Amino acid sequence: MEATWPLHLLILALALYMMGDVSFVVWGVAVWVAVSVTSHWIVTYFAHNPGPGRWQVKGAAVQASNLERWGFLTHSECWHNNHHAFPESAKMGLEPNQLDPSWQLLKFLARCHLVKNLGVPRELGHCNDLELNAPLDEVSYQK
Repeated sequence: MEATWPLHLLILALALYMMGDVSFVVWGVAVWVAVSVTSHWIVTYFAHNPGPGRWQVKGAAVQASNLERWGFLTHSECWHNNHHAFPESAKMGLEPNQLDPSWQLLKFLARCHLVKNLGVPRELGHCNDLELNAPLDEVSYQK
């Protein structure tokens, strides 16, 4: 998908144009890309500054924080502290209140046999590289 994403946007643009007109393409492609890029920069800037996060990665020069209420716009990247702690995981929202739409989409694609081998956070017993900044309560680290 990474190599063919421009083709996906072209197909989307053509479908939107056939459903409506140029305004459909502007809102459905151009505005969507602008929001996605802006969301990426929000995560890059704010999530790599000191802030809330349950985990500290030992020996890492850059720590990350979680950005509450940005789950949908950032496609779950707002749970950046979780991502730094568990980079092997496709699941970013680890606690019940952490909206993770990307994980839900990936689980749907797995049920359709379009993706496989989805990574989940490793067992807490195998986290020697992490220090806990806050107590664990009802954390859903597995499927």
